Amino acid sequence: MNNIIYNFEDNLLILHNHTDFQQLMLPIPSVDANYQHQSELFQFISFYRQNCPQHKLAELDKTIKQNFFSFTTLYDNKVNHYPTLFGNENLWIFKPSNMNQGRGIHVVRSLQEVLDIQNKYQGGYKEKLLEVKRNEQNEIINKVVYLNTLVTEQFVIQKYIEKPFLIDGRKFDIRAYVLLTSNLQIYFYREGQLRLATEKFDTKVQSNYVHLTNNAIQYTHPQYGKSEEGNQYNFDQAQSLFKKDFRKDILAKIKMISYTAFQTVKHKINKQKRKNCFEIFGMDFIIDEQQYPWLIEVNTNPSLEVTSKLLDQLFPRMVNDAFQLTIDLVFPQNEPNHNYPLMNYKNDENLWESMGYLQSS
Repeated sequence: MNNIIYNFEDNLLILHNHTDFQQLMLPIPSVDANYQHQSELFQFISFYRQNCPQHKLAELDKTIKQNFFSFTTLYDNKVNHYPTLFGNENLWIFKPSNMNQGRGIHVVRSLQEVLDIQNKYQGGYKEKLLEVKRNEQNEIINKVVYLNTLVTEQFVIQKYIEKPFLIDGRKFDIRAYVLLTSNLQIYFYREGQLRLATEKFDTKVQSNYVHLTNNAIQYTHPQYGKSEEGNQYNFDQAQSLFKKDFRKDILAKIKMISYTAFQTVKHKINKQKRKNCFEIFGMDFIIDEQQYPWLIEVNTNPSLEVTSKLLDQLFPRMVNDAFQLTIDLVFPQNEPNHNYPLMNYKNDENLWESMGYLQSS
């Protein structure tokens, strides 16, 4: 899990919790005079100055005070300080840090709700799960409801983006993919998906079908796939949904943000432990009403379950392209690779675009 810490104009800094990325959620000194760890902040500012375009540098000092703010902080004995930062009543996302597929996520409006849910988890939270089976016409033919007990003491409380850009009145997120190889070369996949909610967006409605766009959640809704197959759009289809150019503007920012996210944790990665390893990460973004992308989550185990024709083409091609950059270099193939057609790309075209290496500190 991770959380947004700042937004300059089109850049984000996150803190990412991973077995190799043991990163404390560091508070920013301007929030509380007693906060420490200023060196982390200044390290990033130095990195930003070295890598951002020259015309952006003049804006840095002007914008940092209003945009560089800690949404990610550690609260243990500082719980009483929490309501004074953002008021007692607005929307937050409460996430157990060790769950995926939208499990255990709550939209909360007050500190008391947070404390109540936290107590439930510590005592054993009874999670209600719904599994469905569908026929070839995408109709639900079977439902199974069962309870599962969750016990955890680690959570992420993340500010909810209350004014997202909507498609047909519905919330959506963008799932992009990043590949990290054993030599710490980082790649961005050229294709991904927009994942849409089934129900219309309304901050007053407390329904996961409104607020959570995870496919595992939406798949159980009776109207899933009625508006668009699999509640998904590919990146070419996204071109017509935005006023801005999706690939040249929004996706370019997403790519840059993803690269920056990994650069911020490069000194936490144990290169020896990652020797002869590679990993595909799922990067989740929300687009706000100004059409700026916000990184909300980095998934270390993104689902590759096929639930639509889009994913049936995307996942085999993406994984095969990743193998060509990793496994095939160690164990060369004697026979030609299988073809995995994807949209209008050539079969021999690898869609992983290198963003460079994670530079040592």
